[in-house]
Amino acid sequence: MTEKELERQNFLTWCKYATLEEIERAKGRTKKHWKDCYINMQMKSRR
Repeated sequence: MTEKELERQNFLTWCKYATLEEIERAKGRTKKHWKDCYINMQMKSRR
């Protein structure tokens, strides 16, 4: 597993267990990352 894949897996695991409050707080700090992640998830679901 590459470093990027590991980072993505850690992020998705965090999203699974984070509270809504934690997610909203993180979105404010890392808006670009959330946008990139959303786009990647949409592209994967189309395959």
